[in-house]
Amino acid sequence: MPANYKNCETLRRTPVYIHRAPSNRLYLALLLILFAMAIAVVGITNNVAVGVGILCTAVSIILIKQPEMPLAVLFNGIIIYFYLLYKLGLETNRTTTALFYLALVTTSLIGSIIVIVRGRQKFRLSPIDIVFTCFFVYIFLSYFFFSTKHEEAHIKITYAPLMVVGPYFAVTLLSSEKAIYNFFRYCVILAAVLIIPSFYELFSNPDLANSARFSAYELNGLNNPILFGLTFGTLLIIAGTWILEKNGFKPKLLMLIVPSAYLLLRAGSRGALLSFAITMVFGIILAEIKLKTKVFSLIAGVLLFTIAYHFVPEATLDFYKGTLDYQDMPESSVSQRLVMWQQAITDFTNSPLIGVGVGNSVWGGGFPHNIFLEVGAELGVVGLMILFAIYYLCIKNSINFIKRTPSGELKVCMKTAFLLFIYSSADALFSGYITNQIRLFASIALISAIVRIKSKSANTSTMKSLAFVPPKEVLSCE
Repeated sequence: MPANYKNCETLRRTPVYIHRAPSNRLYLALLLILFAMAIAVVGITNNVAVGVGILCTAVSIILIKQPEMPLAVLFNGIIIYFYLLYKLGLETNRTTTALFYLALVTTSLIGSIIVIVRGRQKFRLSPIDIVFTCFFVYIFLSYFFFSTKHEEAHIKITYAPLMVVGPYFAVTLLSSEKAIYNFFRYCVILAAVLIIPSFYELFSNPDLANSARFSAYELNGLNNPILFGLTFGTLLIIAGTWILEKNGFKPKLLMLIVPSAYLLLRAGSRGALLSFAITMVFGIILAEIKLKTKVFSLIAGVLLFTIAYHFVPEATLDFYKGTLDYQDMPESSVSQRLVMWQQAITDFTNSPLIGVGVGNSVWGGGFPHNIFLEVGAELGVVGLMILFAIYYLCIKNSINFIKRTPSGELKVCMKTAFLLFIYSSADALFSGYITNQIRLFASIALISAIVRIKSKSANTSTMKSLAFVPPKEVLSCE
């Protein structure tokens, strides 16, 4: 009998206590209590900001366990927040919206950090992360270097932490394949939740139904068809990629694709629609399927939108047709964009090296409706070079990953992230500030995170393949 036999027996008989997470019912009850408090505060005091603050606290407490959810809300579910305010008859302002964004960003960041700390995982900035950080440090330096009285400059710089920098690092902190997959799944679910309310508004609300450009809500007399179209375009990209890459057609996804295609077309967002068409072609090219299946997929996509086109009201069709007749309509949005692009080019030529400063382009509007013209005009050649470096690293990492990684869930996730990068990059050619391009920079962060996850997985496999020599105490127990 080994000398340490009694110690071995003690180890074998020692009970192992497994830490159990608190019951989901407790979290649900807490959420309902805080939600009721928020409604009561708004109803009694009519203070929307306090009500939103309480609700944000509830969301933070519940969702900190799963940071992918608040990130998905930031990426593809913000319109739900506006729709709820619209249906409750509440007005919104920048303070309440900023509180909501702050709660989501803080929750996702803390939740991701907790996961990494508990798992004792190492985290290193990737080259993409480093270049991204340099880009936004330069944006802030540009803001402080150029004195300005333009309000848009202040708005743009306050957008950056809540809509780009915070979400970027929260996404890049996602540390597992499951977390990435859940993020995409939640993005689809959040958009799917809006399908029935959107059709309800189409059939029951004449003010929204008769408009040329449709969004499910209207706040302060304004709606957002661009955000509405992008939301369903994102759903279509994720669902379409999973159908092509997983070699299986799921009825649930079909039920989402058909109405989502119509709502994307009905939104009247030309940038979102054109960006989706470009992304759909890239998605079919990248898909690892037979050539005849690619051709069939392309035909099916074109046929789906052709059928949807015939159900779109005349006002929306006239809006799309007016895009081609912009020369006869100097007040059209297309003509105005062309004027803004010309002015952005003029701003760039006036200060080509470092630009005219954040928010100072296009007569102080700071909104040329094109990310490259905006960066060139406001940040000059220096800013453009940094942005091109980000794009280069994203494309290089994505293509190398797709080529060298065998088929699997992580490869599907990378293709999805890369297609979302293409989608948001195309849309950024027509709209958006540098500092509110949450889809673009979050998709860049997804690419960085997926590369890091694969690298970590490869290192773990290498360690496991090494010969393991058991300790003497274990050997002596045999």
